Amino acid sequence: MTGTAVLYMADEKMLILRNIEKEVMEEIQSQCGHDQCICHVDEKEVNYGSVKYAMWMERVDIGD
Repeated sequence: MTGTAVLYMADEKMLILRNIEKEVMEEIQSQCGHDQCICHVDEKEVNYGSVKYAMWMERVDIGD
């Protein structure tokens, strides 16, 4: 299942990721509060840095 992830970063910025698999979101959520958030998106390793909180929505048109 895909949806939209909203990441609240340690530097108070927000990052919106659309069309993200639920499994990737679970990987991100398991790393919230750590210095680095490293996960795999489209078979590539991605480092989002320090994520304070992550929220999931089943809709993929959030942020349009």
